[in-house]
Amino acid sequence: MKNNIRWLAYQPLIGGMSIGAEQAFGCPPTAVLDYDGIANSELYLNYLNNIKGNNIKHFYLNDGAYSLTEKFKQDENGNSATWDRPEFKNLDVVVGVPICAGLSSANTQKLGNSCMGCGSNAVQNNNMVGMMVNTLKYLKPKVYIFENAVKLATKIGKDIKERLETIANKAGYSCTLVKCNTINHGLPQNRPRTFMICVRDTKAPILEYVPTPVPKIIDCIKDLPKDASKESCEIRIGDQAYIRCLKDLWGPDYRKEWLNHNTAADLALDEMGLLEKVIDYFDTEKEKNRVRRYLEKKKQGLGWMSFAPVYCGDYKLPSLYGRSMGRVWHPVEERGYTVREMMRLMGLPDDFPEVPQGKKGMIGQSVPVCTAKYYCDQVVKYLNGQLEISDEKNYDQDFESSSGMGKKKKKNIPTGFNF
Repeated sequence: MKNNIRWLAYQPLIGGMSIGAEQAFGCPPTAVLDYDGIANSELYLNYLNNIKGNNIKHFYLNDGAYSLTEKFKQDENGNSATWDRPEFKNLDVVVGVPICAGLSSANTQKLGNSCMGCGSNAVQNNNMVGMMVNTLKYLKPKVYIFENAVKLATKIGKDIKERLETIANKAGYSCTLVKCNTINHGLPQNRPRTFMICVRDTKAPILEYVPTPVPKIIDCIKDLPKDASKESCEIRIGDQAYIRCLKDLWGPDYRKEWLNHNTAADLALDEMGLLEKVIDYFDTEKEKNRVRRYLEKKKQGLGWMSFAPVYCGDYKLPSLYGRSMGRVWHPVEERGYTVREMMRLMGLPDDFPEVPQGKKGMIGQSVPVCTAKYYCDQVVKYLNGQLEISDEKNYDQDFESSSGMGKKKKKNIPTGFNF
C-alpha cells in the first residue's frame, strides 16, 4: 500500500482542491507552486494562509495567470528558485486547479459574439496549458490531477482537450478525462465539472464510480450560528421586488409554486406568462429595463441568463459561482445565505478562514472539497494498483450521466436519492 504520498499543490486558488487532496493523501503538500500574479491577489490568499506554520515552502512563477511562463520570480535579493529544487523531486502527485474562465458556462455563452476569451481558443486556457507543460516537463510526477469546467468534456472544449492529451502523450503520460457532478459526492449542489488524471504510463486508468446519497440543504447548514451578520445575507433590492411579486401572486405557498415552475424567479414568472407583472415592483428604470430586455429577447426567440433570485427546495442547489452566490434563496428563512453557509455548501471546513463579505463570489471559484477528495482517492487507488487499466492512451468517462465505464458504454445510473 502506498503511504506517505509526496505531493505538490500547483495554483491552489481558494483551496478546496488541495484540502480534498490533503484528506485523501493524509498529509499536507510538500510545497506550493503558484503564479505571482495570482498568489498575491487577496482573492487567493486563504489556502496559503491556512497552511502557514507547517514549514511548507511556497514558490512563485513570474508573471500572471494567462502566461506560459516557466521562470521563477526573483526575490528581493535578485535570486530566484529553479526547477532543480529538492521539493520538486520524486513527487507522487501534482494537484492543480487551472483557471476555467475560458470554458466556463457563463463565458462560453458568448461564443456567438465577437468577444475574446471563449471556448478552446480562449487566452485563459494558456494557464491550463502552461501548468500541464511545467508539471510534466519539470516536476515529472507519477500522477497529475486537475479540475476544470465541464465544457472540457464537450464539443466546445474538444480542441483544448486534444491539445492537452497530445502534450501529455508526448511526455510519456496517458490521460483519463472524467465528467462528474458534485451532487453525486455528498453535497446538494448540481455542479457538473471535469477532472483529468494524467499517469506516467502508456495506458489510462479506469476510475470507479460510487455515488454518495445527498443530504438536504438545510441539514448541511442548520447547526451554523443563527446570529450571522445581516450584511452577509441581505436581499438585494432587485431580489426584493421579485419576492414581493411572487408573494402577491401566490401567497404564503409562494415557494412551492415557485419551485413547481423554475428555480429562477424570472423564468418561473415567464413560464406562467406573468413576467411583465414584476416590472411594477421595481423602483429603478434600470431594473425595469432589464425585464423589458428579457421580454424582447423572448419575442426574438433568444434566451437569457437569469439575474433573479433562485430557490431550490430541499436538495438541488444550482452550481454556485460568482454571480449566483448572492442570489440563492435560503431553504427555510426569508433571506439569502451567509458567507459561512455558502462555504459549508462548498465543503470548506468550518475552521477555514472566512472569505471577506465583499468577496463572497469567490467561494464559488473553489473546488467542492468532497469532489476533490473523491478523485484524489482514485489517485491513491491507482498508485496502489487497485484500479482497472484501459487499453487506451486517452480514456473518457462520464459519471454525470452514465455508468462511468467509458465512452462506449453509456446508460443511466441510479443516484441514490430523490428530488
